[in-house]
Amino acid sequence: MIDLQTIPLCPLLNGNLKTVNEALSFFQSNWSHWINQRAKAYWLRKGEDDLGFLYAKIKSRNNQNIIREIQTDQGTFSTHSSIAEAVISHFQRFYSPPVSGNWERDSMPVGKCIPSELVPSLTLPFTDVEIKRTFFSGKTKASPGPDGFTYDFYKKSWVLLGPKICKAVRSFFITGFMPRATKATAITLIPKNQHASHIADYRPISLCNVFYKVVAKLIANRLKLVLPFIIQDNQAGFIAKRSSSDNIHLAADLLREFKDGSNSFCAKLDIKKAFDSLSRDFLLHRMKLIGFPDIFIKWIKGCIEDVFFSICINGSLEGFFPSTSGLRQGCPLSPLLFCIAMDALSTSLAPSRFMGISCNGLVINHLMYADDLLVFGKADEDNVRSLKEILHLFGQASNLNINPNKSSIMFSRDATSTSFLADLLGIHQAATSLTYLGLPISIKRLSYSHFLPLMNRITCLFEGWKIKFLSFAGRLQFLKFTIDNTIAYWIRGSIIPKACRVFISKICAKFLLHGNINERKLHLIAWKNITKPKTCGGLGILSFEAYYFAVACTFIWNWYHNSSLATSWFKAKYESPFKPPNSASSKFWKEICMVAYKIKSKISFSIDRNCNFSFLWDPWLNGYLLGEVFNDTRLSFKEVSTFTISGSWVLPSYMPPVISDLIGSIAIGWNSSITWDGLAAPSFKTFSGIFYSNLEEVYWHRFIWHKYGSLKFDCFAWMALLGKLKCADVLLKRGLQVNPKCSFCDTSLESHNHIFFECDYSFMVLLLVLPNFDSFLFRPNLLQVFDCLDLKFTGSLEKTFCFSIIAYLIYFLWRERNNRRFSNTWLPPSEIADNIKKVVRVKAGNRKYEDIRILQQKFSSLL
Repeated sequence: MIDLQTIPLCPLLNGNLKTVNEALSFFQSNWSHWINQRAKAYWLRKGEDDLGFLYAKIKSRNNQNIIREIQTDQGTFSTHSSIAEAVISHFQRFYSPPVSGNWERDSMPVGKCIPSELVPSLTLPFTDVEIKRTFFSGKTKASPGPDGFTYDFYKKSWVLLGPKICKAVRSFFITGFMPRATKATAITLIPKNQHASHIADYRPISLCNVFYKVVAKLIANRLKLVLPFIIQDNQAGFIAKRSSSDNIHLAADLLREFKDGSNSFCAKLDIKKAFDSLSRDFLLHRMKLIGFPDIFIKWIKGCIEDVFFSICINGSLEGFFPSTSGLRQGCPLSPLLFCIAMDALSTSLAPSRFMGISCNGLVINHLMYADDLLVFGKADEDNVRSLKEILHLFGQASNLNINPNKSSIMFSRDATSTSFLADLLGIHQAATSLTYLGLPISIKRLSYSHFLPLMNRITCLFEGWKIKFLSFAGRLQFLKFTIDNTIAYWIRGSIIPKACRVFISKICAKFLLHGNINERKLHLIAWKNITKPKTCGGLGILSFEAYYFAVACTFIWNWYHNSSLATSWFKAKYESPFKPPNSASSKFWKEICMVAYKIKSKISFSIDRNCNFSFLWDPWLNGYLLGEVFNDTRLSFKEVSTFTISGSWVLPSYMPPVISDLIGSIAIGWNSSITWDGLAAPSFKTFSGIFYSNLEEVYWHRFIWHKYGSLKFDCFAWMALLGKLKCADVLLKRGLQVNPKCSFCDTSLESHNHIFFECDYSFMVLLLVLPNFDSFLFRPNLLQVFDCLDLKFTGSLEKTFCFSIIAYLIYFLWRERNNRRFSNTWLPPSEIADNIKKVVRVKAGNRKYEDIRILQQKFSSLL
């Protein structure tokens, strides 16, 4: 580096520097990759260090997963060999139960069959492009199978191994045969709680070889295309365009019917070891009945039969034993095949055999999400006996039996003989609420106490000892990708009370700004400002209000585009989201109607002769609601298509002429459509953007939030631009007694403008890193520095490079300021500048090679 200062254009020195930088970038990338893979902290992105947290996470995972003692039905075991022997014995019995031949193959109704036009698409030859795409779509950090090869291995060696791998994959689809070692599976035991001691306290997860997973994914991609046509609408799990939140809202609304003297019950039924105990013969027989081609069934059989297992115990593989039943949790095919098996139960629960709850002709008697089963029905003995018989026949055929210890039943207030009916099913009686798909649903209105599990969960995540190792950027990532996802799931499925929202927002703000939710410290940035979009001066975390608005918009959009059991029920009950709700409507439906009113002007409707829009309450009439001006009960729940014949309007005679003329002016096309501000397919991001559309954009957001930014440094730049770092002037305004003088020059009052970069010390660091600023007549402040760089360079490459350097400057200057104030340590400007240049070189290594060459030519002193 010293020689380069003397001879900056020397090709040899520049070449050596380039080689060293590339090697440094390569080894740092591998190091970060290894640490992240070991820690399994996938939410920690953008290469932020947070090494203390990552190593703590690795140590915690190792301690949690080590089995020092285990109990089984055979006793308690504490040595490695005895633990291995006991666990192997348990799973040998578990995966190879006695074969039952007592079931009649025709005892289950067939249900829906595959449409004949879709059958050929299932068995089309797989191309090398499809095979390669599937390999490269795998997660690089995913755990490998017993052979130890990861997706990353196949990606890195594809040039050499690709043709042979494609040939091997095609060979399977020709013969239907896969070697036993290829589909061999390692079972890793994941503890269900912190004090797991019994074998039942561990969840077996299958680690399949990558080659097998790719073959299974190829088949699964074909299978996904036909499942929506053959699986009943009651099943929402793993089927395209069906969601768990729809089932939760539907279940909650069905329970509201219990208040009206419906004499009904709701049973939550748990299937014992669902995936692991399914009869493979039953599954293959169902596929044959539904109409799957023989060759496709042969592929499925080649994947799920003759599977051998080994158990991963404390880092070593133990045993190698066969299995005769079950599907592997970890195989891409398993959830799809399980839905096919469970569809036999759906078809058996036909309204003619088991009476459910009805509304305007629509009958619903059960809801499914994979193996999570809710059953609704009339609370009388005959109906309950019918349910018991159906469950018994299904259990005999599929080996999927109800676990009475984890099942429960609720009754409406007017139901009689409730204890007798509960005993008839062999399950215990719940009070007025239960948990479905992790969320509370109740006959009564949900209260604050129902959401204690959510608040406790978030509090535990924030108070975990590992969290103290996270930097501000790490805490932001943790909020966005862990806490935010947890909260979002509850938001999608329920209306969280205001008091809960206030509590959660409060602890989120404490965690982000201070890293501790139990201490009271000074807040300089309000949570409502943090939850603004980055373009508006926030950090891009969605507020509760924005989430609920976007969720409601998504529901309304899906109302018209994705037919589901939930939309069918709400249409039968409420007719349209644009229809004003009545006082008895649920909180969820009132939220939907409120948002629908706000967005009415953004949705455009065009109609055709088979249009199923609500005649009175959908805004198909040039954005107007017909029901607001002519609400005749004879038109309730009528669709637009009711009043069209052969492309012409046929309106009732009692309709006023003015309205008839207005309707007659609406053209009837060949295809109905709905657009959102001209978009045919808006996203969740589109909807949340609408919520924030009234906020003013800050022009400086592009200075820090760009694709080459580093979150660790950008967060400090964000706080500096907002004027929210804890400078002396800020603290003095809030009544805190601090030294008002600058820690660098010890003469002027410390403020954001002074530190960045009116102070002699900070300006000297700026000049040592970016000498071009020596032409300034007056010392610039932070915004002026960014503006100057923005005007000086025209290309985004140079701009983003310099913007990042300013972010590094802010970080290191602020750290030096704190060291001087609290640690009494001092560094000269030259050493600060050298530290910044080191970061510049490391971060520049993440750019493309061509970009690095251009930057080296323009910023030779830095690179």
